[in-house]
Amino acid sequence: MPKQSRITAIMSLLVCIHAAAGADNRLYSWLEEYKSENSIEKRINTPEGYERIRLRAEYLFSQKRYKDICFNFTSGHKAEFSKWTWGYRPQVRGNSVRWSKTGSKGRAYSNLQSYLETVFIYAGSASLDKELYKVINPTWMQIGDVFIKGGFPGHAVIVADMARHVQTGELIFLCAQSYMPAQDMHILINPMDTSLSPWFKLDISKDLKTPEWTFKWNQLKRFEKVKKPGDTRRSASLTGTFRSLKSLPGPILGYIVTFDVVHAASRTFNPKTVTFATYHYYGGQDLVYALGYNVGDGFSRLPDKPIDKTKQFTLVVRYPPQKVSLPVIKKYGINADLVIWKVKK
Repeated sequence: MPKQSRITAIMSLLVCIHAAAGADNRLYSWLEEYKSENSIEKRINTPEGYERIRLRAEYLFSQKRYKDICFNFTSGHKAEFSKWTWGYRPQVRGNSVRWSKTGSKGRAYSNLQSYLETVFIYAGSASLDKELYKVINPTWMQIGDVFIKGGFPGHAVIVADMARHVQTGELIFLCAQSYMPAQDMHILINPMDTSLSPWFKLDISKDLKTPEWTFKWNQLKRFEKVKKPGDTRRSASLTGTFRSLKSLPGPILGYIVTFDVVHAASRTFNPKTVTFATYHYYGGQDLVYALGYNVGDGFSRLPDKPIDKTKQFTLVVRYPPQKVSLPVIKKYGINADLVIWKVKK
């Protein structure tokens, strides 16, 4: 292979590895090999912009995060891969979409390919622009973020890599894009600063000008909700015994549950008690049943038996709490959000 071709291949691989990380923003050791005659790029010329969808789907598929593979059609209807794996296929008539069980089941890679072909037909930069989350502050940029201009036609480029100056803190980044087909990705040169090219400075006083498209900084978006860098929200696995159960104040059906912590698998979060609020119709009812109470339709406000303080539960909690009003925190001492729970055997 000629030297220039080898360099191009290496750069393309780096782009795929970086960008495929999506919202997780981690380098993922992954090399896509699509050599067969039946591979997706052999069967369909995917329009520009779709490699963002494809990289995201491929990465989540490789991580077995099948429920997270979901994109919106231009009509606004969701196309969930998890539904696809159960044999459901969309029947599209104009702006109407109905899912029917007419296809094969399974999580085989061939099913992902056929799913993406359908997404490529009914989705695009216009729909992707609407479902991505805006990065409010450009200095919060992360690898895997997308500059996107939705439309017909529209376009998007991926933040493929970043670097920070040790002394000044100045940020620079690489951009990648593709047109047709979706696997033909390439690093963009910087037409504004040839001495720095292919790197771009993070300078919010100027628009981002690529060789063919110009983007505003408010067009920087992300696949998942944007958190401010340094966000202290963490997850911790705890073992606890049930201590108390209260009803949420007001007309909302839910409970405030407190556990005494027996063991915490975390050095940063090791409280004596963990208190969290859980809604009746979003897991709260099941939790209360597991604690040994019969709450019926949820309108029962009092336990029907004495508290069992011997049974241990394994909890995975998020902290600090996400959106709990200050009065509730002061009154009930809520210090965590419940993620999952199970009886400790």
